[in-house]
Amino acid sequence: MERRTTEPTAISTSRYRAELVKLMSFKDDKTYDASHSFTAEKLLSITPTLVCHWMNKRAYGDPEPNEDIRPIHVRSSIAKKAVSAFMPRLNKTWDPVAKQGNPTRSDDVNKLIK
Repeated sequence: MERRTTEPTAISTSRYRAELVKLMSFKDDKTYDASHSFTAEKLLSITPTLVCHWMNKRAYGDPEPNEDIRPIHVRSSIAKKAVSAFMPRLNKTWDPVAKQGNPTRSDDVNKLIK
C-alpha cells in the first residue's frame, strides 16, 4: 500500500512561493525575485490586516473595496493557503492581543474568504 504524504510537491511549493513573493512585494512596495528567501523576522512582520489588504487588492483591484464589489481577478483561498505554508507559526491561530500566530488564520482573514 502506498503511503500518502502531506508535503507539497515541487510544483505547488514554487506556486506557493510565488504567492508569498507577491505578498511581500506588496508589503514592502518593491519587487522580489521569485526565488527570494525571506527571514523569519520578515515573515513574522506579516499581519492579518496586511493579508486582507493584499488579498482585496488582488481580488478586487482595491485594498479596501466596498461591499458591492465582486472579485474579478483571483480567488483569495489559494493565496491564503500558499502564504500560510511559509508562516513560522504555521499551526497557531492568530492572537489579536499578543499579535502572534499565523496571520492567515485570523478571524479577519477567514471572514474575508467566506
